[in-house]
Amino acid sequence: GTGTSARVTLPSRLVDSGGSYTITLGLTNFLMQYSMASATVEVTAISKQPAVSIAGPKKVSTTRASALSLRAIGTVPTCPGDAQERHALSYSWKVYKGSLFQSSVVSSSRDPRYFKLPAYTLEANAVYTVIVTASLDNEEASSRVTVEVGSAGVVAAIIGGGRRSGSTTSLIELESASYSIDYPANETAISYQWSCSEISPNY
Repeated sequence: GTGTSARVTLPSRLVDSGGSYTITLGLTNFLMQYSMASATVEVTAISKQPAVSIAGPKKVSTTRASALSLRAIGTVPTCPGDAQERHALSYSWKVYKGSLFQSSVVSSSRDPRYFKLPAYTLEANAVYTVIVTASLDNEEASSRVTVEVGSAGVVAAIIGGGRRSGSTTSLIELESASYSIDYPANETAISYQWSCSEISPNY
């Protein structure tokens, strides 16, 4: 129909459960300029079908040395005119590495809407899928993000600083304080290569 209202209500007697409908809006101003938009509505017999999404992009890039924090946004859509109710959605999170479920990767957050992992939980150079499921009265909805964990590299360091004195009558010993940023406690994660060059006297 036509009119001046910016809102339209479609009576339930005009739609069928399980059907999909396209609602089209045509807009005309006093200069007779015209624009059109449409939306698809899927009708279900379930009155309290939850919806959920994960805030932010669908692909997250991070490193093993960084903590991970995701937030779920769950809603229970209502029609205009319906009484506003507060629905207690239940949330559950699962992590997959490839197709393998990672049962040992569990959120540290006390708030079920958040999924938090401390640093050094995930493996470097790996891709994970994090899935959240929101449920209410045996109805549920899910959302997922891809988490790409890259490599942060290594830090090269020599104990004692970059300059010290030595004697030709005794050995000169140097010790590395280097480490892998991704696996700082794993000494086998890095290999060493020492070199020596004379910088003075320069004849």
